[in-house]
Amino acid sequence: MKWSPDKLREHWMIDSRHEDYVPGKDRSGIVVDLIKDTWPDRSIKILEPGCNIGRNLQCLIDAGYMNLTGIDISPRALPFMR
Repeated sequence: MKWSPDKLREHWMIDSRHEDYVPGKDRSGIVVDLIKDTWPDRSIKILEPGCNIGRNLQCLIDAGYMNLTGIDISPRALPFMR
């Protein structure tokens, strides 16, 4: 599944009241599915700017991706990221 930039922006606007909401799958799971479908090679480098505490990155680790980098400037998120 490859999404256009407009489809990605639309996706991040969706909440549980939206008709496109996927019950039982949080946004991190959807991100992992999208990355697995687009880049099945688990050795690729992935950078997530604005990763907050790294929930998406942890889900990618759980899916076998290991070459990950997260960047965030939130002082409250940094201790959790470590």
